[in-house]
Amino acid sequence: MGRAVTPSTRDTTSVAALYDIHGNFPALEAALAAVDAAGTESIVIGGDLVLGPMPVETLDRLLALGPRARFIRGNCDRLVVDARGAMERLSLQAQADTAFGNAALSGDAVKRGTQWSGTL
Repeated sequence: MGRAVTPSTRDTTSVAALYDIHGNFPALEAALAAVDAAGTESIVIGGDLVLGPMPVETLDRLLALGPRARFIRGNCDRLVVDARGAMERLSLQAQADTAFGNAALSGDAVKRGTQWSGTL
């Protein structure tokens, strides 16, 4: 017969959820410092990572988290990946933001974004 699972015998993992980073690298660094200080084991990166002012630094920092981080692709991440052939359908502001993100990110970085799931 199996043993009863109680709060004292159940395996637990602390998880942080970071969403809507939008290339804001300084804010990401502050949030990750708080996550580390709390001793959080896993991090869910909930989409909308790179469409913003510092996309390369933001993506590099998040990828450096390794297997500790799980990624969900957000609408802005899809936009950066998918808009390479569909810019004319976007608003002028979205075109400018997406063009900046696409220009800053390497092809490998954009390809990596296509591999993120929309759910965990």
